[in-house]
Amino acid sequence: METATINPELLRNKEIAEEAISKLINTKRELDDFIDTLKLLSDSGFRKELDKGIREYKKGEVIRGSVEELRKEIA
Repeated sequence: METATINPELLRNKEIAEEAISKLINTKRELDDFIDTLKLLSDSGFRKELDKGIREYKKGEVIRGSVEELRKEIA
């Protein structure tokens, strides 16, 4: 892997600095979501519930809702 060199003077430009911060914040959110997903998938109880949910889905016994609502329910 090659190391990238960034000229720190670029960040003196307000627009570039704002864009860089925005991208860093979005990347952090994506990484947090990825880590949460890995934690969920590592939980055997979640796996059982997921399998149960898939069976219910296939039978047409699914309750509709958002991912956020699901996270609140299982938290």
